[in-house]
Amino acid sequence: MPLDKAVEDIKAVASRYGLTVEEANGALTIRHPEAPLVVEIKTEEGKAVVELKVGDEIDEYVETLLGEDEDPREALEEALEEMVRIVDAAVSRLTREGFKVERRTREGILDVYDALEARLEEEG
Repeated sequence: MPLDKAVEDIKAVASRYGLTVEEANGALTIRHPEAPLVVEIKTEEGKAVVELKVGDEIDEYVETLLGEDEDPREALEEALEEMVRIVDAAVSRLTREGFKVERRTREGILDVYDALEARLEEEG
Protein backbone atom coordinates (compact mmCIF):
# COMPACT_ATOMS: atom_id res chain seq x y z
CA MET A 1 0.00 0.00 0.00
CA PRO A 2 1.44 3.43 -0.95
CA LEU A 3 0.63 4.90 2.47
CA ASP A 4 2.87 2.33 4.16
CA LYS A 5 5.81 3.44 2.02
CA ALA A 6 5.05 7.11 2.74
CA VAL A 7 4.88 6.38 6.49
CA GLU A 8 8.23 4.59 6.35
CA ASP A 9 9.76 7.54 4.48
CA ILE A 10 8.42 10.01 7.06
CA LYS A 11 9.73 7.83 9.91
CA ALA A 12 13.15 7.75 8.25
CA VAL A 13 13.28 11.55 8.00
CA ALA A 14 12.16 11.90 11.63
CA SER A 15 14.81 9.49 12.87
CA ARG A 16 17.52 11.46 11.03
CA TYR A 17 16.56 14.42 13.23
CA GLY A 18 16.59 12.26 16.37
CA LEU A 19 12.82 12.50 16.78
CA THR A 20 10.72 9.69 18.20
CA VAL A 21 7.84 8.29 16.20
CA GLU A 22 4.78 6.47 17.51
CA GLU A 23 2.15 4.86 15.35
CA ALA A 24 -1.28 4.21 16.85
CA ASN A 25 -4.92 4.27 15.72
CA GLY A 26 -4.00 5.21 12.18
CA ALA A 27 -2.08 8.28 13.33
CA LEU A 28 1.61 9.03 13.36
CA THR A 29 2.95 11.08 16.29
CA ILE A 30 6.43 12.55 16.01
CA ARG A 31 7.93 13.99 19.20
CA HIS A 32 10.87 16.29 19.68
CA PRO A 33 13.38 14.76 22.13
CA GLU A 34 13.64 17.89 24.31
CA ALA A 35 11.03 20.53 23.49
CA PRO A 36 7.35 19.76 24.10
CA LEU A 37 6.59 19.81 20.36
CA VAL A 38 4.67 17.17 18.45
CA VAL A 39 3.77 16.66 14.81
CA GLU A 40 0.63 14.61 14.41
CA ILE A 41 -0.27 13.05 11.07
CA LYS A 42 -3.72 11.58 10.50
CA THR A 43 -4.87 10.07 7.23
CA GLU A 44 -8.34 9.03 6.19
CA GLU A 45 -9.83 8.24 2.78
CA GLY A 46 -7.45 10.24 0.61
CA LYS A 47 -7.15 13.12 3.07
CA ALA A 48 -4.35 13.87 5.49
CA VAL A 49 -3.91 16.39 8.29
CA VAL A 50 -0.37 17.28 9.33
CA GLU A 51 -0.43 19.35 12.52
CA LEU A 52 2.21 20.89 14.75
CA LYS A 53 1.12 20.85 18.39
CA VAL A 54 2.64 22.27 21.55
CA GLY A 55 2.53 20.35 24.82
CA ASP A 56 1.14 21.83 28.02
CA GLU A 57 4.61 21.72 29.55
CA ILE A 58 5.90 24.52 27.27
CA ASP A 59 6.06 26.99 30.18
CA GLU A 60 8.12 24.57 32.28
CA TYR A 61 10.43 23.96 29.31
CA VAL A 62 11.07 27.71 28.88
CA GLU A 63 11.67 27.97 32.64
CA THR A 64 14.20 25.12 32.46
CA LEU A 65 16.05 26.79 29.59
CA LEU A 66 16.23 30.06 31.53
CA GLY A 67 17.53 28.17 34.58
CA GLU A 68 20.29 26.63 32.46
CA ASP A 69 21.31 30.08 31.21
CA GLU A 70 20.36 28.99 27.72
CA ASP A 71 18.64 31.37 25.32
CA PRO A 72 15.09 30.00 25.24
CA ARG A 73 14.27 31.81 22.01
CA GLU A 74 17.20 30.24 20.18
CA ALA A 75 16.52 26.75 21.55
CA LEU A 76 12.81 26.91 20.73
CA GLU A 77 13.38 28.35 17.27
CA GLU A 78 15.81 25.53 16.52
CA ALA A 79 13.32 22.92 17.75
CA LEU A 80 10.50 24.57 15.77
CA GLU A 81 12.67 24.60 12.67
CA GLU A 82 13.28 20.85 12.98
CA MET A 83 9.59 20.13 13.47
CA VAL A 84 8.55 22.34 10.54
CA ARG A 85 11.04 20.45 8.35
CA ILE A 86 9.26 17.24 9.34
CA VAL A 87 5.90 18.83 8.52
CA ASP A 88 7.26 19.91 5.12
CA ALA A 89 8.62 16.44 4.41
CA ALA A 90 5.36 14.77 5.45
CA VAL A 91 3.20 17.17 3.41
CA SER A 92 5.42 16.68 0.38
CA ARG A 93 5.48 12.90 0.70
CA LEU A 94 1.73 12.54 1.28
CA THR A 95 0.93 14.92 -1.58
CA ARG A 96 3.04 12.77 -3.91
CA GLU A 97 0.91 9.79 -2.85
CA GLY A 98 -2.19 11.68 -3.96
CA PHE A 99 -3.51 12.76 -0.57
CA LYS A 100 -5.30 16.07 -0.18
CA VAL A 101 -3.17 17.44 2.66
CA GLU A 102 -4.17 20.03 5.23
CA ARG A 103 -1.16 21.61 6.91
CA ARG A 104 -1.73 23.10 10.38
CA THR A 105 1.37 24.75 11.78
CA ARG A 106 0.44 28.37 12.39
CA GLU A 107 -1.34 27.88 15.72
CA GLY A 108 1.45 25.70 17.14
CA ILE A 109 4.12 28.21 16.15
CA LEU A 110 2.12 31.07 17.67
CA ASP A 111 1.63 29.07 20.89
CA VAL A 112 5.40 28.65 21.22
CA TYR A 113 6.06 32.35 20.76
CA ASP A 114 3.20 33.32 23.11
CA ALA A 115 4.62 31.10 25.87
CA LEU A 116 8.11 32.44 25.25
CA GLU A 117 7.07 36.10 25.28
CA ALA A 118 4.92 35.67 28.39
CA ARG A 119 7.82 34.10 30.29
CA LEU A 120 10.38 36.64 29.09
CA GLU A 121 8.08 39.51 30.13
CA GLU A 122 8.01 38.05 33.65
CA GLU A 123 11.83 37.99 33.63
CA GLY A 124 12.12 41.53 32.31
